[in-house]
Amino acid sequence: MERPRNGAPGNLFYQFHEVVGLTMLGVVSTFWVLARRGETSWAALFPWFLPARLRALAADLARHWAALHQFVGQPILKRIFGRGDVLGVDRFGASAPSEVVMREYGFTVDNVCRRAVALVETPR
Repeated sequence: MERPRNGAPGNLFYQFHEVVGLTMLGVVSTFWVLARRGETSWAALFPWFLPARLRALAADLARHWAALHQFVGQPILKRIFGRGDVLGVDRFGASAPSEVVMREYGFTVDNVCRRAVALVETPR
């Protein structure tokens, strides 16, 4: 369905859909506001805004944040297999030319080769 352009003849189905939709919105809104007043609380309609739910959400987010930080600095391969190494960005905010930043983060050929050899030579 497309809304008719200005000056174009109206589409009967569009106009019917628009009128019926707005009418039903008014009927349903009136029913919930007037006819069901006191029977249904707003908390029952929107339970995610209850203080207990918000506290539970905050606690859940804090647990997930703590679990995420548990893995920072502990590569998953090392946690599972007892060995492993990860070369990656573990902090943010570096501001310098790309060559300097890459060198400071350890993204150099020498560093990658040294860490790979050390990993291969590590006994199981």
